[in-house]
Amino acid sequence: MSIIVRPTGILKRTIPSGLELHDVPTVAAALAQLALPADMGVIALVNGRVAGPQTALHDGDELRLAPTISGG
Repeated sequence: MSIIVRPTGILKRTIPSGLELHDVPTVAAALAQLALPADMGVIALVNGRVAGPQTALHDGDELRLAPTISGG
């Protein structure tokens, strides 16, 4: 089973677009495999729908990752 990762924004600096991940059953497992910094917040979408950490991933899914934005 493989999924395609599509990062946006600042995440493009560390994650190549079109990266394939294999054998990741959930969004949380995919994020763990990517080893993003612990303090980096991300919003995950699976096939265009907002997804939580326990959202199941299936062969051919697209996982789009967007950084959270903060400011003041």
